[in-house]
Amino acid sequence: MQPEHSPSRRAPVVLIHGMWSNRHTWGDTAAHIQAQGYEVLDYELPEHGLRYQDPKQLGRLGLQDYVADLVAWISTQPTRPILIGHSMGGLIALQAAAQLHQSGLDVPGVIAVTPAIPSGAWAISWSNFRVFLRPCLTQMMGLRAFRLTASEARFGLYHDTPAVLQEAKIDALQAESGRALMQVAWWFLDRTQASKVPWQDLTCPVRVYLGGKDRIVPAWAGHVFRQLRQGEVHIHPQSSHMVFDDTARAHFFQWLSQTLREIAP
Repeated sequence: MQPEHSPSRRAPVVLIHGMWSNRHTWGDTAAHIQAQGYEVLDYELPEHGLRYQDPKQLGRLGLQDYVADLVAWISTQPTRPILIGHSMGGLIALQAAAQLHQSGLDVPGVIAVTPAIPSGAWAISWSNFRVFLRPCLTQMMGLRAFRLTASEARFGLYHDTPAVLQEAKIDALQAESGRALMQVAWWFLDRTQASKVPWQDLTCPVRVYLGGKDRIVPAWAGHVFRQLRQGEVHIHPQSSHMVFDDTARAHFFQWLSQTLREIAP
């Protein structure tokens, strides 16, 4: 996909969406970033959004495939962008930045927004277990694409989103790879350790945003990010998983603006 926004002298930004999502799931985030003077590059994970073609192919994709696609795409860009990833996209951004560093293609920084927790840290809570139980049970009968039910999405993702927006947001969610879900949720059963982050290769600045009301990524699991060499973790008690749509989104956008100024002044 090609960037559709006017160029800027600042480092560009790429938004990397999470599970069940596409570039539109970010809501007003792109517009907010553009208002700060940054170019936002359009990108979607394979078999998501405009790239969605085959549910069988989607079901075969894992985290490694997502990371490889992002790394290949970034390698074609004339300027290395700042990576901003949400949920699974946050984990993918961390892994991609580490791989790019290994290739001598360092990015200016990574901003991980309520990111999926990398392997090595326990992140199961009663709330995310409630959301993931049915999908995980169905995956045990074979890897395939799956969708969240409306009740699962309402409880886990959009419980703090204003009611006037909630149903439209849920309707816009798409299918996701069951293989990717299992690699994130049950990393200790994954022999490939697909959700592992090589912390020693993350040499760029990394900022992590976690929410106290997040029912998918518990804020207490954020201790794993202490391994970052240039990392800072911000926890806002009133933020949920979908920080750009919830009632505390003004705080998130303020934090995002400040963080971008710190990484790419």
